[in-house]
Amino acid sequence: MSVITGSDIFSTTWNTVYNVISGNVVDPSSRGGSQWIFSDYPQIQEGKTDEHPGYPIITIEPFQADSSNIVFRHGKNYTEISSVISVHTRTKRHVDVVSSDIWDALHSNQTVLSESGLSHLMISQGGVESYTPDRYNKIHTKNMGVSLKVGI
Repeated sequence: MSVITGSDIFSTTWNTVYNVISGNVVDPSSRGGSQWIFSDYPQIQEGKTDEHPGYPIITIEPFQADSSNIVFRHGKNYTEISSVISVHTRTKRHVDVVSSDIWDALHSNQTVLSESGLSHLMISQGGVESYTPDRYNKIHTKNMGVSLKVGI
């Protein structure tokens, strides 16, 4: 665990959230150690299935700060940072299972977030969107907006 400072606010926040999710959310496809959580959807070359990590996939976008939302409290500055966590699956059931597990992991590990300087966790969830990227797959995606306050 590391405490967030102004110079590493984005990378440390991303790593903290990644560690909470990867340590507490079980891959329903049981890939056993294969990477399935990314900062961006993995690049896939059409027709080369051996390069695809399989589904589900979780993406955690890089965190962004809202510089207009700086609050001064108790001699310390707080700003809100936010990201979007997306779950991509081939079955709608896995979208709900993985999204719920992410929700539970973040809420049940607020002490870990707090020890890193992150507080006031807010999660908003959108609906499930489905799309067909090629003729073989139908992908279901759910986006979760995550915001935290961080002292800088």
